[in-house]
Amino acid sequence: MKTLFEEVKEKGILFGHYESDLYIPVTEETKELVKGYRAEIFVSNIDHKQWFNVLFMYDPFWNKVKMDS
Repeated sequence: MKTLFEEVKEKGILFGHYESDLYIPVTEETKELVKGYRAEIFVSNIDHKQWFNVLFMYDPFWNKVKMDS
């Protein structure tokens, strides 16, 4: 089963992150993707659009944590 981050990358969806949180723009497609995840909506100070902050779903953060331990 793919992680949310893998699906986002595979679909070519723009994303950002802060530490372990994954940021993706709010669209009809991403609304479906985030169902079942802990996600909050915020307005970006950069593009002034709505984005999801999907808690703990930025895989590279967790991969680094595993490698460092």
